[in-house]
Amino acid sequence: MTAAHTAPDALSAPTPAGSPPARAGVAAGASLTALAWMAFFMADVRDGLGPFLATYLQTQRIDQTMIGIVLSAGGLAAMAATPLAGAFADRTRAKRALVAVCALAVLGASAIAFLTRSPSLLVLSQVLTGAAGAVLAAALAALTLGLARSTGLRHQTGRNEAYSHAGNIVSALGAAAFAHWMGAPWMLVVMTAMAVGALA
Repeated sequence: MTAAHTAPDALSAPTPAGSPPARAGVAAGASLTALAWMAFFMADVRDGLGPFLATYLQTQRIDQTMIGIVLSAGGLAAMAATPLAGAFADRTRAKRALVAVCALAVLGASAIAFLTRSPSLLVLSQVLTGAAGAVLAAALAALTLGLARSTGLRHQTGRNEAYSHAGNIVSALGAAAFAHWMGAPWMLVVMTAMAVGALA
């Protein structure tokens, strides 16, 4: 009788804080939080210069038609690269290295947009930004699935999106402040800081 009464107590006993399952749960939670912060910092990097580019090109007296072509090129490149980016991100094991390379590519492409008035180079910069941004989004999705698994994917994806929107707001305010007080090219400072945060 004693054994029958003590077995449920043994089964319901709390897991010690220092036990392997508890430590694994804490580590997983920390990894998912770090992933959400990566989404926060990556928001600005993934989108490149975004709507600020059109405003900047107008101040440089670039033809409106050319501005439309430049922006459309970036959007089309992102659309075309998305399926391939997803497949590539799923297969590669060096996902963090992939994020780093794409972040540097976006920073370099954004710098080119500030340094040239050549139509072909402007288009090239946005094609590179669009393609790299698609790979960044795919890499984040792959990392989310790998860490959260299928059971926690929906929750973590929503969390990533919330952090991403917050990152967009913070980076937009920072970029606007730098552009107003120091000039549009200084927006790269904000992008660089966000890229460092995403890779930290």
